[in-house]
Amino acid sequence: MDRRIPSLRSVLLAASAVLVLVHQITIHLGYWHWMLDVWSHFQLQILVVAVPIAVGTSIVTRSKPYAVLSTCYLFLLAVWVFGGTNWSSSDVHVERNIDLYYQNVQYDSDPASQQDFAERIVDYGASVVALVEPSPALVRAVSLLRGEEPLIYQHLGNRSCVVFGPEADVLDRFVVRADDHDPMCVVRFTSYDLYVAHPLPPLGSNRYARQDRFFAMQSEYIEESVAAGRDWLVVGDFNSTKYSSLFRRYFGAYVTAQYYSWASFGLLMIPIDHAFGSLQHRGYLYPAYVSDHHGIGITFTD
Repeated sequence: MDRRIPSLRSVLLAASAVLVLVHQITIHLGYWHWMLDVWSHFQLQILVVAVPIAVGTSIVTRSKPYAVLSTCYLFLLAVWVFGGTNWSSSDVHVERNIDLYYQNVQYDSDPASQQDFAERIVDYGASVVALVEPSPALVRAVSLLRGEEPLIYQHLGNRSCVVFGPEADVLDRFVVRADDHDPMCVVRFTSYDLYVAHPLPPLGSNRYARQDRFFAMQSEYIEESVAAGRDWLVVGDFNSTKYSSLFRRYFGAYVTAQYYSWASFGLLMIPIDHAFGSLQHRGYLYPAYVSDHHGIGITFTD
């Protein structure tokens, strides 16, 4: 029996084909299974792996058609990954006197540093502050420094959220809660509807279905705002990215910018924090202090 060892050329060509297949399956068929959806979020990592494989294969095979095709495909993948991405962040200078500040502040962050963190948040001078995963200690610290009680605060551990802002501008506020999906905080200001979201990660079939139900619920509230002729803004840690076919099914028409906000400058860096809506705005990525998430500062531009 002739047992030939595959050549390096064959191995590299096969690796390139597998990467292309993985890329296409994850971005188009992620809704088939939760594992595919989880992999879909790591498009930056797929790009990082694909570049040296494509270059190495081009050198080994000396195939001009392969080099041309791989270059075109890498270019399209790079556009897919970097298009509309906001990378601006600085530990020295951040925009101040912004209209809204949002962050996942990590519920179990070090209690000793929460006072300093609260001072930083208040120093940003945001009219509205929306946080997910805030601990009671952090909520109290921000409340004291701003000299006001939260407009809305639900305390559910890592599913908690809080919103601070001008009481005089509030028309309504409530928490959407149901047994089949995660909660959402809603504040209707005179000029726009604010939705603060934090569905849990889709790690498992049950959680994936739970996230799907949350997305459907969030989408229904967006449609209510649209039907009422009101501007709206969604902020939150969706534990999902624009690379997810499930996320795009519900929100793809609205998301024009993304923020690589989680586990920054690491192998797991993915854009799971979002700010999008009909309200014209500009977003800035803020330092990830006392958290593994960056904050997002928002200025209304209309």
